[in-house]
Amino acid sequence: MVKAPEIGAKAADDKVQVAQAEAPDFEKVHWRSEPHLRKLYAFGFVLMIASATTGYDGMLINTSQQIKLWELYFPEVSDKNKLGILVNMFSIGSTISFFFTPYIADRWGRIPESPRYLISKDRTDEALDMLATYHAGGDKNNVTVQYEFQEIKETMRLDKLTNRAVRYSDFFKTKGNRWRLAIIISLGVISQYSGNAILSNYINVIYEGAGIHDQNQKLGITTGKTILDLSVTIAAALSVDRFGRRPLFLTSICGMVGCFVCWTITSAVYENSNLQNSGAGYAQLVFIWLFGCFYDIGFSGLLVAYALEVLPFHLRAKGMMIMNITVQAILALSNQTNLLAWDNLPNHWNFMLFYTLWDSCELVFVYFFYVETNGPTLEQICKIFDGDDAAAHIDLHQVEKEIAQQHHEDDIVEVQAASLKGAA
Repeated sequence: MVKAPEIGAKAADDKVQVAQAEAPDFEKVHWRSEPHLRKLYAFGFVLMIASATTGYDGMLINTSQQIKLWELYFPEVSDKNKLGILVNMFSIGSTISFFFTPYIADRWGRIPESPRYLISKDRTDEALDMLATYHAGGDKNNVTVQYEFQEIKETMRLDKLTNRAVRYSDFFKTKGNRWRLAIIISLGVISQYSGNAILSNYINVIYEGAGIHDQNQKLGITTGKTILDLSVTIAAALSVDRFGRRPLFLTSICGMVGCFVCWTITSAVYENSNLQNSGAGYAQLVFIWLFGCFYDIGFSGLLVAYALEVLPFHLRAKGMMIMNITVQAILALSNQTNLLAWDNLPNHWNFMLFYTLWDSCELVFVYFFYVETNGPTLEQICKIFDGDDAAAHIDLHQVEKEIAQQHHEDDIVEVQAASLKGAA
């Protein structure tokens, strides 16, 4: 029987270290040097573009509010209450679509199934072909491919032996699954309700509150911030394996808290000066930019990746559904409440103070519950949550020996066949 671990990142430190120490030392291959990896990255680029287009609508609405003609052409929408509804339309539509989109994708989707899915359906030959095609240029005897193949098969076997759950209620049945559930829900909440939503959808009211009224100046600042956010996100994504997931998350949220502290102070100084202290007004923009940078370090590039890593195969699809519904629901809530709070609190700096305290609570949660997942394979990460017996145990060196032995036997067969042919 698998013994459930204590919940908490600190309680799992030893398990993390063991999992990292036991992680296989695969051959180091750079994607630019291999044709099959270049092809795989090209497919990934298409997915990236598809994802980027979903953010265009929100960016368009956010930027349009900074243009004076917006209020002239859409005077009713410019009303704060109706503006919240307009901004929320995308989130509301996304939330509704979750209930039928998966069925449409399963019925008419054209993307090949994953090797894990194929193995779970006993289509092992197809799974091996896919792993070999995209991970080793078609070489089925590649050590990495064979290790992945055997590990996934063993994990699927353990799943069947233990009758692992496939219902949403199973997230509540074990400590490990409850830990996972807390993480994926928190990812949805933190990524959308940490003060970033008002910057993404109502940046114009922030500029006005900081004393920035010129249209061209607003657009210039927004352009610079967008370019900086993109640069930081790319840099963080490229360094995630070097620094690890947990350090990036902690750096991100610590920086967010620090920026809100400074933003609160400068906003209070600006408002207490009867909006005359322009230096304090411009200082707010500095901390807005810095806040965006710190947010990008952890939650722009790791949101989906970290959720996928902490979820085991049999709960991965349902877990991602929970996280995405949380993201859209919290986004809809924040879009509607942020503007109301901004307009109705006694002072604008009270709004920043709220997020200072709220982000501090998020920091405590991340510190105690977010565990490091860098190093182990997806199948081995479950050791951290469910204990050592929950993971498949495949020795990379043993796989290498088996492949070498198979090559040796094949060589002997070829030599014998050649000898018989020569004798004939």
